Amino acid sequence: MSHSILKTVYPSILLLAFVAFSCTKKNQQQPDSTTGSTTNTASTTGSTTSGGNTTLDQKDSLTGTTWVLYQYRDQYTTTPLPRTDTLVFTSINAYTWNGLAQTYSLNIQGNVYNKYVFTLKNTPFGTLRGLVPLTIKQYGEVINEPFSQSGVSSPQTFFLWLKKIS
Repeated sequence: MSHSILKTVYPSILLLAFVAFSCTKKNQQQPDSTTGSTTNTASTTGSTTSGGNTTLDQKDSLTGTTWVLYQYRDQYTTTPLPRTDTLVFTSINAYTWNGLAQTYSLNIQGNVYNKYVFTLKNTPFGTLRGLVPLTIKQYGEVINEPFSQSGVSSPQTFFLWLKKIS
C-alpha cells in the first residue's frame, strides 16, 4: 500500500474502533409476552417500568376515589375561577368527568423527584398533563399545580385545585 492510502485508511479504522468500543447499552429491554412491547428490566417492586415511567399498581392508583375540581386559572391570569367538576376514578386508568367516561394515567417518572406525572385525557380543557406531589393520596389535595395541554400546536397551561371528597 502506498503511504497516502495508509494516511486515509488508518485514521478511519481508529475512529471506527473508538466508536465501537465506546458504545454501551444503558437500559436492557425485554419483550413483554402479553403486549409484545418492551419494558426496562429495572423495575420498582409492585409497579411496571416502561420508557422511564413507572406505572402504579391498583393499590397505589386513585381507584375508588372521588375528587372535585373546585377552581382553576389559566397561565395569563392570577385570580382563580370557581368550578364544580367531579372526577370519579373507577380503575387504574379510567375515570369519569361529570359522569363522562375518560382515561387517565398516574406515573412515577425516573427523572422527576417526588412527583407523579398525572395525565387527564379529554377534559373540557383538552388533554392535560401535569406534575403532582407523591403525597396526593395522603393529603387528598392538589393546590395550584400547572397542567399543560397535550397534542395541540399552541398549548395552554392551566393551574388546577383538586380536592378528594371520598
